[in-house]
Amino acid sequence: MIKKLFAIFIILGLLSFTSDKKLYQNSAFQHSVTAYFIKNITNNQIIDKHNEELFLTPASTQKIITTSLALDILGKDYEFYSFLALNGYIQNQILQGDLIIAPNFNPGFCNKRWGYELNHLQNIIEEYCEKKDIKSINGKILIVDSLQNNEINNRKWIWEDMGNYYGASTQCVILNENKLELYFTSEEVGEITKITSIQPNYNVEINNFVKAYKGNNDKAYAFSKNNDSFIEVRGEIPANQTNFKVIASLPNPLQVLKKYIKDNVNIKHKGIDVINSTHNINTKSEFKFHKVSALKVIQETNSKSNNILAETLWAHILKLEKNTENLYKKAGGIFNQVPPKLFDGCGLSPMNNLSCLHLNHILEKQKNNPDFKESLSVLGKSGTLSSWLKNTPAEGNIWAKSGSMEGVRAYTGYIKTKKSHLLTFTFIVNNYVSSNESSIKSQIQTYLLELFLNN
Repeated sequence: MIKKLFAIFIILGLLSFTSDKKLYQNSAFQHSVTAYFIKNITNNQIIDKHNEELFLTPASTQKIITTSLALDILGKDYEFYSFLALNGYIQNQILQGDLIIAPNFNPGFCNKRWGYELNHLQNIIEEYCEKKDIKSINGKILIVDSLQNNEINNRKWIWEDMGNYYGASTQCVILNENKLELYFTSEEVGEITKITSIQPNYNVEINNFVKAYKGNNDKAYAFSKNNDSFIEVRGEIPANQTNFKVIASLPNPLQVLKKYIKDNVNIKHKGIDVINSTHNINTKSEFKFHKVSALKVIQETNSKSNNILAETLWAHILKLEKNTENLYKKAGGIFNQVPPKLFDGCGLSPMNNLSCLHLNHILEKQKNNPDFKESLSVLGKSGTLSSWLKNTPAEGNIWAKSGSMEGVRAYTGYIKTKKSHLLTFTFIVNNYVSSNESSIKSQIQTYLLELFLNN
């Protein structure tokens, strides 16, 4: 009964949305820059448009560009992996040379999302040596980190984002998505909290200024950049909490990996070093582990709006295509005519700019690719939009990617209408009044339901 009442409420809201009043004319969109483009790609008819050529900040809707290019350039079966290898020869159960560990830009490396753990790495290394009949190493354990001397901070990202889990940037060593879990204990409102533990555990200095407040949300922010040996945490968490978890970005995953190997790998060796590449080393007996396909990464990137996975896809794409001009040629259409301005693969930079027509081009290009469509959130069912249009006739019939950051709300995807037509849609709203946020989302949901019912 409650579900039926909710559905009736949504439909009554739809009835108040009259066709003679354009979406952007609603008071919720006052003082904002609003653009949208809706097209019936079954009959090739444009249904509605406004500012569709205007360049705006897309936030995470940009991920559909990255994942589309990944499907086209890498292919869904492209395999990410880390590997072990030998540099030398084995004599009398002694490796005369070095053991190579290459994380290899692998988003699956020690990633709990796919059942891989840092604590499993000891067994992987020791079992590999056992199979090779290696009891000791007359050499070093060498970790390959091809970015160690290069700039690995995205200068187009803002300081408030970079130290938090959603601002963790891709590195050669991506250890469980470079997340650092901070566990807090809080007491009375206004008092400084205490950090009781961190995972993974390594030597990092943390300056904690987080206070307890009367509320229920996590309002703590971590501040750091890649390769920092310290983190500053500010903001608020709820009062009277034990083991309250805040997820920061891990600024130096390479140091965590080195410490883990030193503390846990029980094979005699002559130290641990870091090398730039294996190009000048005669590696052999390569063993791949923590493997994950591009399709799995694409699915998690879009459905969970995961930034570091998007950045990893972007990095692997650029390794093959070298520059964005080549990528735009691959994308075709409007990307060749009026290229977007993209500074990352995930949409985190507020300086990214594109139009509704760019996103619509991607949607049309991938309209017959089930791997792309199924990677998107399903309204009312799954992903970041699982609560949208739930218990309405449109539930399960709209596939979309959402995007949000300060002052930005964006949505792009497909609608399979009541008449079985396929529509594409993109909405981008920039610089809106913060008090209008819930109304903006409500208006867009109502319009999506109207599009489903009336086409």
